[in-house]
Amino acid sequence: MVIPGLWSRYGRFFSGVGLAGFLAFSLVFFLFPVAPALAAANENICCNDASGRYTCGDVMPPPCNGRLLKVYNRQGFLIRIVAPHMTEEEKKLAAEKAIREREAQDRLRDQARKDRALLQTYDSVEDLDRIRDRSEADVRVAIRNAQSLIDSAQKRKRALEDEVAGSGKLSPEIAGQIRNEETTIKAQSALLEVKKTELAQIRAKFTEDRNRYILLTTPETTPSVATP
Repeated sequence: MVIPGLWSRYGRFFSGVGLAGFLAFSLVFFLFPVAPALAAANENICCNDASGRYTCGDVMPPPCNGRLLKVYNRQGFLIRIVAPHMTEEEKKLAAEKAIREREAQDRLRDQARKDRALLQTYDSVEDLDRIRDRSEADVRVAIRNAQSLIDSAQKRKRALEDEVAGSGKLSPEIAGQIRNEETTIKAQSALLEVKKTELAQIRAKFTEDRNRYILLTTPETTPSVATP
């Protein structure tokens, strides 16, 4: 059956092409516009939107605009991936994000390595405290020795200076002795500062290790120690 309006409008055209032409035109007119709709109906377009939520639709969801698209058929098989077109600025931001994520992963792996080493080194908090005290004691001995040498050298230097003041003259021998005492004071003062810094570092390290050890061995707060 031919639609009267369609025939009256295109009658001259159809009369020229004949029945076969009319049928061909009908197929083109009615079937071709349906093809894209059928294709879309057989696919699902998915992406991770800006918030990270996985979004899908039989047409591209608005949140997927400009994002990596994954296209699945109705059986759930991935049939193609459509990469987003990015500007140079977007490429730069994406590269910076990838670097930050890689650095974050590196930090997590490094912390996991330190956690394992900490748990393997100490049997208990008390064990950690004993080793800390022993480490600090060795440094304190060095500090006391350096300070004692400084005090003795300063005392000898003052005695030499008093001798010079009393005699009114500075002999080469006494001048050399004063220089020796000044060298001792300078060297031991430098060593004293190094040992004081070392002691502060030991205290800071063991305080950090102690707090972390308690966190790792307390059931209520124990974080997972990842493997590399």
